[in-house]
Amino acid sequence: MKEDDPLAWVEKAEEDWVTANTMMKKSKVFTGIVCYHFQQCAEKYIKAVIIHKGSTFPKTHDLNALNSISETNGILIGMTASDLETLSGYATAARYPSADPTKEDMQEAALIAKTIRKFSRAFLGLK
Repeated sequence: MKEDDPLAWVEKAEEDWVTANTMMKKSKVFTGIVCYHFQQCAEKYIKAVIIHKGSTFPKTHDLNALNSISETNGILIGMTASDLETLSGYATAARYPSADPTKEDMQEAALIAKTIRKFSRAFLGLK
């Protein structure tokens, strides 16, 4: 992946988006991994927007940290710190043995990711 190309990040974000949505439709839903893919989708979209604006970011899964970089660059995604923190938690915890997110948690993760995806695609001029 060309890390300075916002569209390369969009492509990877879409892979996570499609994966999460496909997995949600299965008869047995693994909520943790679905939430992980929604977090990854949101993270990659925010990174795409930051790159598009000509800025950089550190290696992080922290959506609040990435949102702060966005805001510093005049990009207001419009998500609450609480929502971003919730979704950030799925970057690592959802991939290891622990209490899995509930289906309601998964729906919340989907909504947060959807909002970030919609904003980012509009910001980048994508349909």
